[in-house]
Amino acid sequence: RTRHEPGQGPLGAGRPLRCARFGLRGGITDLADRIIPELDAPVLSANVTGNSVLSSEGNGDGTYIKTVNGIKVGFIGVVTDDLPSLVSKSALSDLTMTSSIETANAEAKTLKDSGEADVVVVLAHEGAEIYGSQFSDDVDAVFGGHTHLPYAQTITRADGSPLPIVQADHYGYKLGDIDLTVNTTTKKVTAATATNTDLTKSDCTTDAYGVSTIVSDADSQAETEGGKTVATLDTAFYRGTNDGSTDSSSAGSNRSTESTASNLLADSFQSWIAKDIKPTGDFTIGLMNPGGVRADFAAGDLTSGDAYMVQPFGNDMAYATYTGAQIKEVLAEQWQPTTTRATLTLGVSSNVKVVVDQDAATELEGYFAQISSGAASADSLADKIAAARAKVISTVTIDGKELSDTASVVVASSTFLLAGGDSFTTLGDATMTDTGFLDRDVTAEYLKAEQPLSASYTKRQVGESVSTDSATGEATVGLTGLLFTPASEQAASGAAKSVSAMVPTTEGDTMTLATADVDGAVTAGLPETGKATLSFTLP
Repeated sequence: RTRHEPGQGPLGAGRPLRCARFGLRGGITDLADRIIPELDAPVLSANVTGNSVLSSEGNGDGTYIKTVNGIKVGFIGVVTDDLPSLVSKSALSDLTMTSSIETANAEAKTLKDSGEADVVVVLAHEGAEIYGSQFSDDVDAVFGGHTHLPYAQTITRADGSPLPIVQADHYGYKLGDIDLTVNTTTKKVTAATATNTDLTKSDCTTDAYGVSTIVSDADSQAETEGGKTVATLDTAFYRGTNDGSTDSSSAGSNRSTESTASNLLADSFQSWIAKDIKPTGDFTIGLMNPGGVRADFAAGDLTSGDAYMVQPFGNDMAYATYTGAQIKEVLAEQWQPTTTRATLTLGVSSNVKVVVDQDAATELEGYFAQISSGAASADSLADKIAAARAKVISTVTIDGKELSDTASVVVASSTFLLAGGDSFTTLGDATMTDTGFLDRDVTAEYLKAEQPLSASYTKRQVGESVSTDSATGEATVGLTGLLFTPASEQAASGAAKSVSAMVPTTEGDTMTLATADVDGAVTAGLPETGKATLSFTLP
């Protein structure tokens, strides 16, 4: 990409600036010593300090000043507060992180007060829709990222000033565009627009930079190996979606819900640990973090290239042993009210069944809403969050047996997750064994052995709330999370259509107390798609 100097093209054309990210393996040393020297653009990260190369980028301290038509535009780069949970601990060695929002607001004030910048633009690797409204009136525009969700809004602040906020989806699906009208005398922004252009429908065909040749060469090199068939799948295995659709703009948009794709990977991990490693323990299970699933499994022949797209990170497989109590803590850590998503739902192997206390789950989701909106701080809600997490997991069964706190459970997953990645800190409390096998190789061997595979539409984690009236004997049972989010999976044979409450009779039969249809409306950003309520009189 080209770097646009003052007067060359529109502000931001060619994406001249970048917000820093850190390699999973190479860390800050690789970024500073190898990557930054090769980039013809400053890498900005104001809220990460401790490395002189990074701190000296641009105009220093995560900022860059560019003059456009006589207006001094200051850019501030910040990375998500979730960074420590997204990379290995060694990647952040000797670095200090501060709050992304607070740092950006402080830097914006400094740039404005000192006269270094007339207009301030924040480049944030942070969810725009969630955190955009928390930027101060010293910030004039925000470009977000991290959550892979498209967003383009111009909000009006308390003082009446506009704040355009854009997040251009992910993988280049959209082009984010912010237009600012600035009074050249007062330097005030008088108008602003924020839009996203859908590049999947673009009619732009001019290849000014020779990209087609680069892509063609890469395709040619990858075609032989990537075209080999790994296995055949009878059905697709999808990630979570926020609107029921599985097209390119919606696929994988909901990491807060259980998915058949994550579950399939967890199944492959459990099969590998049980059959190949055979560790000592009461139970063996597989876990998969949803952020590590980067594509859906399509039905039909799965090629090596397809498998790479699903698991592109090249993580090593590992295993570690935990107590039953620790496993329940791990499952409770799926609710993450202090991060960018209310929940981050793990894929669990088919031998695991989890019943969630829906009242506690709703409480935790409410805390996420308070924190993300700025209505409350994470510190002020810490005790309440801990109390709700302590009760959010009602029961866990493995291999049909209820999990006791003292049982030993061997968990198979990637080194990233077992090191406590994605804020699953309890997993990092045990000593893991790194086997050196790649996760996608383990999954490929499983698919070969089990083909042709069909997805199971029985949910492995379901929410439940129960209320009873002791005077009347009336009971109400609310169930959530009975369905996967894709519409095609909800319509598939085996997906829950209705639920019933039944009890055994003294004659050896069963009596149905109530039946209710399952509502398939998708709950975006939450694990609660598929709801039903049963009301009956206790016999």
